[in-house]
Amino acid sequence: MKLRLHQDHAVAKRIGFTPKYFKLSSKIYTEHRKKLFIEYIEVTNKGRRFFKSFLEAAHKEGFKIYIPQAPVYIKKIIRQYRLPFDLWVDEDEKLCLDNYAVIHLHWLEIKPDKNPEEKYYKEIENHY
Repeated sequence: MKLRLHQDHAVAKRIGFTPKYFKLSSKIYTEHRKKLFIEYIEVTNKGRRFFKSFLEAAHKEGFKIYIPQAPVYIKKIIRQYRLPFDLWVDEDEKLCLDNYAVIHLHWLEIKPDKNPEEKYYKEIENHY
């Protein structure tokens, strides 16, 4: 069962989840004191540079960190940190921080367009 981590809780203070760095609208949950779920996080002006320290402190406390719905901008920020540990989306799925997903060629069948110029001019005509 997930429990919302309140900023006045001892664990929150140890990992740096305090009002000084993170806003009250942030939604961070713990489960069995081993898993940390970041559903939504909003930082203060001082907290912009503290997010990496927060993730590292949570890892040192023994939490397995889950970010189930990480937007692209969060992934870009985390990618820059080059953390020595993994972040997770689900129990058996790591958070993918790659720029592009791996696409195998046998999944795609690419056929060149016939008369690409004609197709282009038709699109222009249809647009106007």
